[in-house]
Amino acid sequence: MTLIKRIYISEKATKAKNFNQYVFEVERNAVRPEIKKEIQKKYNVHVIKINVLNMPSKSITVGRHEGTKAGFRKAMVTLKAGETIAES
Repeated sequence: MTLIKRIYISEKATKAKNFNQYVFEVERNAVRPEIKKEIQKKYNVHVIKINVLNMPSKSITVGRHEGTKAGFRKAMVTLKAGETIAES
């Protein structure tokens, strides 16, 4: 089972690429050592640091219908200088 769901794209995540950081959406039960191992294996890079955040769920309204947008867990990964991850 893979812990990494996808590369997370946002304005802040795009700016972080200038500092050699990439943001991934990961499984709820993912922990730093497992994330590091999987990213190094999948993308063939050296991970220096990982910050993990739990994003909260948010309430949304579409027309007159209310609901919730599911929360998720994301990981900010800092790579060794000079290395990049090619997005597809």
